[in-house]
Amino acid sequence: MMSSSKTLFIAIPLVLLAVFFGIAGWLRFTDLSGKPMHADESEQSYTLGKLLQGDGYRYNPKEHHGPTLYYITATVNTLAGKRSLADLSERNVRGVTAVFGMLLVAVPLLWWRRRSVTPAINKQERLLTPDSFPTGGVSVNLKRTAGIASISPYAILMAVALGATSPVAVYYARYFVQESIFAACFWAAIPLLWQALSAPDSSSLLRRGICAVLAGVAFALAVASKETWVLMAAAAGAGGIAVVLLNWKTFVVRWTSLQANPRAGLSTLGLFLVFAFVAAFVAAAFFSSFGKNPGGIWDSVTTYFSYKDKAFDDPHVKAFGWYSNALFTSLKIGKMSFVFEEALLFNFARAILIGINSLWRGEERGVATVARVSGGSLFLLYSLISYKTPWLMLGVLPPLWLAAGLGFVAVLRYLLQYAERAKNRLRLRLAQVAVVALCAMSVLLVWSRGQSAKFLSGRFSADERNRLAYVHTTSDTKNVEVQAARIARFVAPDVLFARVHSGEYAQLLWYLRAYEGRVWFSRTVPPGDLDAPVIITDGNTEALVAPRLKAKYVEEPIVLRPGVLLRLRLREDLLNKAMDEENAALKDK
Repeated sequence: MMSSSKTLFIAIPLVLLAVFFGIAGWLRFTDLSGKPMHADESEQSYTLGKLLQGDGYRYNPKEHHGPTLYYITATVNTLAGKRSLADLSERNVRGVTAVFGMLLVAVPLLWWRRRSVTPAINKQERLLTPDSFPTGGVSVNLKRTAGIASISPYAILMAVALGATSPVAVYYARYFVQESIFAACFWAAIPLLWQALSAPDSSSLLRRGICAVLAGVAFALAVASKETWVLMAAAAGAGGIAVVLLNWKTFVVRWTSLQANPRAGLSTLGLFLVFAFVAAFVAAAFFSSFGKNPGGIWDSVTTYFSYKDKAFDDPHVKAFGWYSNALFTSLKIGKMSFVFEEALLFNFARAILIGINSLWRGEERGVATVARVSGGSLFLLYSLISYKTPWLMLGVLPPLWLAAGLGFVAVLRYLLQYAERAKNRLRLRLAQVAVVALCAMSVLLVWSRGQSAKFLSGRFSADERNRLAYVHTTSDTKNVEVQAARIARFVAPDVLFARVHSGEYAQLLWYLRAYEGRVWFSRTVPPGDLDAPVIITDGNTEALVAPRLKAKYVEEPIVLRPGVLLRLRLREDLLNKAMDEENAALKDK
């Protein structure tokens, strides 16, 4: 029968895992329609609408965004009975990226597995096991550790908790852009490929093959999401090289064993080829629009020809330290202060300074090296590139979460070992108090991050003081949809419904989606009659449009985004009809 300590060792992580995923889901799925649609979200939705109504999709190499977001969201919404852009709501589109935001939180779980440790490499280790908790650690012979987790479940739990409550991860999981799919798929591919290629020779070849296939699919989805996968791959490659250099003795033993057993080496090579083939096939399928546009495969290569210009010569150019300032310092809005990722940065530094090899066990050393080097390298690469937007940081965070979790376990192990070596009651009590304090601080950290994520993605989601609300649409813009709907029923379906004379109209593609095909968008003012039930102008077109309008209109200013003012006009006779009908409905009640 399982001892009570072992039962707790299994039950506590499972309960905490359920709690963290519950928090993650609540933060990501609550009120998905509350935040106004950003210009990027609106443009992505417009492309999605074309795909839904049967107009197809062709990859555009100048757009620098891949097709996965459109095809995945179109598939989900087609199954839900949606057939056009007009059928969609914010929840329909953002719900898909929120699901991938949950998958991103789950990525650290892919690093956890149960396996034997090879006695030939390490003779004796002190492990964080259920039996070690009463005293802080026990010395065990590795022949008796078969089935012990390669990575402490508490490191994984801390990584999951940091991801679940990350203000950045929560905000952009509720954003209909590629980032959640991109980050979740890429960082899922790394542990899956790790398991396929680094598993012991005695492991099931079928299980390793499944991991290789899944890694290929995940990697392909990342490649077909954004062109910046090359930067992530470079950072992950740097992490892999660092593992080999810092653990060269282990790899010498591994290489020697492969020479003694060539079949094992061939199986590892074969699994890598399976991964590469699946990744190439799936990515090609997406870029070619599943065979309808074969040229899209070559377009996915030519997109990198203009990569340098986009990276260093763009309106989004920012200074080297912009990411550090934006994400690793606190934010104050009024009397409220918000935690971003500075606590994560502290944990990451702790993983480097304190989490030395003597405190990490078995596979934790290699994984910690990959996490630290890949996360740090990617952050440096993004900082060096002039093009900067805050959602790009979502791809940097998963390895930092993992490194922070391993840093937490390193400190916990140190305190437990200190307690074990304690020669008097005072030192033992001090160590126990330190363990309780460490756990309490971790709980406080998770709670404060969750609170920040809640307010920054909710109440302040469109506030220009919120660093995550980058050139964001204001709540004013929703009024365009509301006011247009009031008069729409009094306009014949074959009549042009709205004219938008503005250089800034991306958001209106979404808010006027119910009238697709009946809205005229232009940055210029053409000759002829300009009257329509709805007229929208900006500062450049207002003076050209207003004198030529023949009908009477009711005007209303609309702040599209900070610094961009539009003027909304509704035809007065139609608005009067709407008001009469609304007043009659109120009297009936």
